[in-house]
Amino acid sequence: MTALIAQAQARAGLSAQQNTPQERWEAIATQCGEDSDEDGLAKIAGIPAWIQGQETRPGLNHVLQINNSRLTRAAQEHKGILVGGAGYLLLKQGIDDEDLVAGALIIQSS
Repeated sequence: MTALIAQAQARAGLSAQQNTPQERWEAIATQCGEDSDEDGLAKIAGIPAWIQGQETRPGLNHVLQINNSRLTRAAQEHKGILVGGAGYLLLKQGIDDEDLVAGALIIQSS
């Protein structure tokens, strides 16, 4: 019981992700199975999975990542625009009205 209390106290104040034991993350990964191009990839926020290496723009934050197959399924009229790679949307916070430098769409392919 003392060990459980010590564990609980050590985890106090941590985020839900930090509070999740490694064994639970491994179980989640097993349930998810392998990713494939057919599944596509769409990631809102989080850490982008850069294909060619990280790119940054001053004042802009990663908002969305989408791969070619996911975009093709969602919008057939844009098929091939990501040339088999992925698009990364970066936006600045607090966009007011029209702003020509409010964001950037970065396309990377392998």
